[in-house]
Amino acid sequence: MYIPRYPTLWPKYFFLRERSFLPFPLNYENIIFYNRGLSAIFDAIKILGLSPGDKVLLPSYTCIDTVMPFLNNGIDISFYNINEDLSINKKDLENRIEDRVKALFFIHYFGFPQDLDYIEFLKKKFNIFLIEDCAHAFLSEINDRYLGNLGDVSIFTLRKMIPVHNVGILVVNNDEIDDLFSNYNKISSVFKGTLSRIIENIKFRSGITFPAKNLKMMEKAIESTIINNQQKKIYPKKGISTINKKLLNNFDYIKIKNTRRSNFEILLDWVKNRKNITPVFDSLPDGVSPMSFPVILEKRDIVCKLMNIHGIDAYPWPFLPTGLENSYKVSHYLAENIMLLPLHQDLKTKHLNYITMLLEKALAVASK
Repeated sequence: MYIPRYPTLWPKYFFLRERSFLPFPLNYENIIFYNRGLSAIFDAIKILGLSPGDKVLLPSYTCIDTVMPFLNNGIDISFYNINEDLSINKKDLENRIEDRVKALFFIHYFGFPQDLDYIEFLKKKFNIFLIEDCAHAFLSEINDRYLGNLGDVSIFTLRKMIPVHNVGILVVNNDEIDDLFSNYNKISSVFKGTLSRIIENIKFRSGITFPAKNLKMMEKAIESTIINNQQKKIYPKKGISTINKKLLNNFDYIKIKNTRRSNFEILLDWVKNRKNITPVFDSLPDGVSPMSFPVILEKRDIVCKLMNIHGIDAYPWPFLPTGLENSYKVSHYLAENIMLLPLHQDLKTKHLNYITMLLEKALAVASK
């Protein structure tokens, strides 16, 4: 059996009738489509008027894609600590706010919300921009409010939640920012990425075990994670393909969210009270649409490799930017021990049973 980390593209999605319901931000006027979330961050910097010498606060538990756009634009970065439950370390964050800080970048990890009231309080108290990273949080809500509504700008990456390729979104919530949207949402080409999602679907439906892609990633150095000023210049690509535009109108988003929530609860019930494995989140708040099921393992790499060999694309996240100081102990600990299990809407009971069966065996091997 082969279980990819992200949902696959079923041929039926091309022929479904368009849905009347589109969730935020797809139903929102002030959005710009890009080829990926990274490109959206590049333009967010320009839209907010950030310039060389300005400083932005970023969480220390993050990947290079969030760091690179700021480095490429000469923006200074100060990392703030997070807690083991992935919430913001409030004391550390506030200690880092000074005159040069123009923006706070925050992440809703794996679809679970940060403390929005606190973040809104910081914005008002210190008069800073908010950059809300919702790359993991499409479809997630808190108190009937979709994540992505708070930031002056918000970033989405849809491929992690629905089977579209090369769809990043920049949401502009700040009414004082205007004249942004003429000719931004042009049509682009995305044939190769769509084909890869269809191939993943064929492998998934075949029932044959294919080694997961992550196995290759874990066996090579991640050279792109070095923090320096020599990063390759990246130019944002705007637009959305005709294929993706059609697909976005055809998905049943309510069903997708409900399936993800149900699968999370099943995996949570299995993991609870087991040794050598701890769920990062021990409950599922109302409104949350989880991207994956994150667990903490002492021998994560061994377990992850065994899962990959047997066709389950479990994976670590993130590869921290090299150069992140050892003083960020929690972030290093999490990056070395968190493994993400797939729980997307393609998965049924038999797939979840396969995941838990192999996980049980992998944990037993790792404990020897």
